[in-house]
Amino acid sequence: MRAQQESHQYWPALDGLRALAFTLVLVHHTSPPDPMIRHSLEGILIRLGSWGWTGVDLFFVLSGFLISYLLLQEQGTFGTISIKNFYARRILRIWPVYFTLLAGCAIVPLLYHAPSKLYDPYLRNILVPYALFFGNFIVGSCGTSITDMCNAIGFNWVFLVTLLVPLWSLCVEEQFYMVWPWVLKAIGAKRMIWSAAAGLICLSLAARLAVYFNAVHTHQGSELYRYNTLCHIDALMFGAVLAVAEYRYPGWAKPLVRGWRGAVVLLAVLSVWAVAVMFVPGFFARDISIVPFTTLFAAAYAALLLLALNWEPCRKFFSNAVLTSIGKVTYTMYIIHFFMIAWFGNFIPNVPDPRLNWFLHAATTFVATLCVAKVSWFVLESRMLALRKYFNRRVARSDSAAHAQPELVASSR
Repeated sequence: MRAQQESHQYWPALDGLRALAFTLVLVHHTSPPDPMIRHSLEGILIRLGSWGWTGVDLFFVLSGFLISYLLLQEQGTFGTISIKNFYARRILRIWPVYFTLLAGCAIVPLLYHAPSKLYDPYLRNILVPYALFFGNFIVGSCGTSITDMCNAIGFNWVFLVTLLVPLWSLCVEEQFYMVWPWVLKAIGAKRMIWSAAAGLICLSLAARLAVYFNAVHTHQGSELYRYNTLCHIDALMFGAVLAVAEYRYPGWAKPLVRGWRGAVVLLAVLSVWAVAVMFVPGFFARDISIVPFTTLFAAAYAALLLLALNWEPCRKFFSNAVLTSIGKVTYTMYIIHFFMIAWFGNFIPNVPDPRLNWFLHAATTFVATLCVAKVSWFVLESRMLALRKYFNRRVARSDSAAHAQPELVASSR
């Protein structure tokens, strides 16, 4: 039997970007309402927080990049993609925490003798769709939030509902995983991949525009285009396009971002934030500017990922030990953070200064969420991830140099 080897490549800067993505989402969910006076210091800070929801699209960009790179690398090394192994690895990463949470949301009400007339529609209309990873469409099609859905049926268990709020984005990613591996298996890194990605980005823009006009016409909330999978395909595709470029042309971007050029790209990324904060109505204003700006943010985050991979100052910053330590557990942090804000926030005293109060609540919730996520990592997630070695294909030592590319080891969350 030939001896085998399995080499690994790890980009710590990607964990740092995950930490940034989670921080943006947490700040968004803890920030006060959008103020009337936007150009005051407090107004600018709150406006920054109001755009923190775009951290979810940064997660999508990272997912599109990592999944695409992994699959392309496997195809380049072995000549084909093992869909079975891919799904096994994704299940071991996503399902343990996800279904543990859903099981808790299903069992706890029964322990408290919830009336069946409330529990049955809660189970049928909310938990089952989420268990099938289509919960985002169920919520989005109603043009209302999951909290309002639960209140409509009288199931106002706040501490359970807050656990369900962030799961819509997991449904989007799982739907992406169901389709994209088959696309890459069929066309790989061939030229038509660019056309496929460009077409899907245009489809995402068109879908967001159509859903936006439908929301305005029906006087429904932003949830119609907030939770729709098609409205976020552009972020996933920007990550995928970057993965194809990095795989087919290694090092192509380094001359483009070397030295002062990297600072210019970073300035362009920050400019998107600056324009949005100062001039663009917020996500919940139902303004048409949200249609192009969501795509613009996705492109900006793809540029930030490009810098983290190729520009040394950015790579070093996002690779520092603090950010990478946080980034490794952001999956669980993201899932539980809304619950921690609602529940743990009751134990945090309020202070007179609103800005200090906001910072105190956000920082304390961040630390508490991190502690819970670390426990989850050591008790459950790390044990499940250790099983992924049985679903990784290995390269024999005697294989040709063309098959010697290392395997990328990085989770999408």
